[in-house]
This record gives sequence, structure tokens and C-alpha cells, in this order.
Amino acid sequence: MLTLTAGSVEITDIVHDRMHVQIHSPILRKSVLNYRIESQEETVLRKGSFHGPEIQLNMTHMPDGDYVFLLTDVEGTSYKFPFFKRALHGNNG
Repeated sequence: MLTLTAGSVEITDIVHDRMHVQIHSPILRKSVLNYRIESQEETVLRKGSFHGPEIQLNMTHMPDGDYVFLLTDVEGTSYKFPFFKRALHGNNG
């Protein structure tokens, strides 16, 4: 599994049942970070915020396919990660 990084943010490019997002920067770890998950058509499927070194998001409800994870810090700096969601077991969708 390839790991994607943008500065101090890291996710994996193939997501199964859970997405793991890690924040390596001590400055970003102290900030509230906003995220959005969008389809390739730019439809927002999920959004929220978190604070700290990492977050795990349950993705079992999402069909297999290509998506984009967008992360924005309090200063407005954005990180964009394309990823592929693939069910761990069986067919999904």
C-alpha cells in the first residue's frame, strides 16, 4: 500500500473499511483540522473536523471507487489526496 504525503499529513492511497489519517506536524496537531470526502464529481459525501495526531474514519458505507480527501487547517492551507476505496471482503455495490 502506497502512502501519500503532503508536508506533514499522511494517508494511504487504498482504503478498505477504515481510512487512516496521520498528522506529523506538531503545529498542525494543535489545530482543529477540517476534512471533506468528495466523489470524483466533486459531490461532498462526508465532512467533519478533528484535533490531534490522527483520525480513523469508517468507510464501510461507501461504495468502491475513486474519491478525494481534502484537509484544511485553520490558516486555510489545504491538502488534497486522491484515494481509492475498495471493500476488504466481498463485493460492495
